[in-house]
Amino acid sequence: MTDFTLKRELLLKAVKDGQYPRHLYKYRSDSELTEAIFTNLSLWFSAPQSFNDPFDCNLSEVSSHTQEEADQFLHHILEGRPDRDELLSRGTTVAKAENVLAASKDTVLSQTGVLCLSTSFDSLLMWSHYTNSHKGLVIEFDITQDADFFLSPIKVKYTDNYEPTNYFIDQHATITKIISTKASCWSYENEVRIIKNGVTGAVPINPKAIRRIIFGCKSDRAFIAKVRNACSTPQLQHVQFSKLAITYAKFALGLREVET
Repeated sequence: MTDFTLKRELLLKAVKDGQYPRHLYKYRSDSELTEAIFTNLSLWFSAPQSFNDPFDCNLSEVSSHTQEEADQFLHHILEGRPDRDELLSRGTTVAKAENVLAASKDTVLSQTGVLCLSTSFDSLLMWSHYTNSHKGLVIEFDITQDADFFLSPIKVKYTDNYEPTNYFIDQHATITKIISTKASCWSYENEVRIIKNGVTGAVPINPKAIRRIIFGCKSDRAFIAKVRNACSTPQLQHVQFSKLAITYAKFALGLREVET
């Protein structure tokens, strides 16, 4: 069994055991780019540098490193190079290693694709912030229908303070922490991030994973018609359609059938 297959089986087992949600949701505006998801059957994985929050994926590094840590980092980044022994014999200073650290971290993050999803579909704030004020939609995904696409999932942790990272000590753990840590003010997003190492841009998805489309309470008939038309292909005929409506005497949204 390959490592990739093992990860897939572990994810499916976590869903079966109730340790991980089977359904995840993507909030989208009422735009042509949203319609293109259904015509192209792909979703966009963004590099973290493009995120709107300047703190997102931008955690502080420890203020100082030791020479021992710098030497450890040098051993790591030279792994596999034919001239490794010669370069190691020259050694490095902490300052030089820190310059390499910054460049290495930026390179890794720029080549890491992130798809931001949520565990909930009826968040008032999410609808207000990410769907053009409730005019767009939410896509419901069944991750068991395309487990390979939803590897590797990371649940975002929300906090007001955090321990600075030390990229010299553990590069993988540092990148994971950077991607999975956000300020507590974002906790309403209930975010799960799907990570693709070395892949950014459009990534194809099995259409069977697209389970339902939920339109906002302000979605107009023209937008609904366009999306339903885009989903009229044989690959998406199984997709269900719902629409949210304001709930009487509550600050809440309730599901309704889409008017035909």
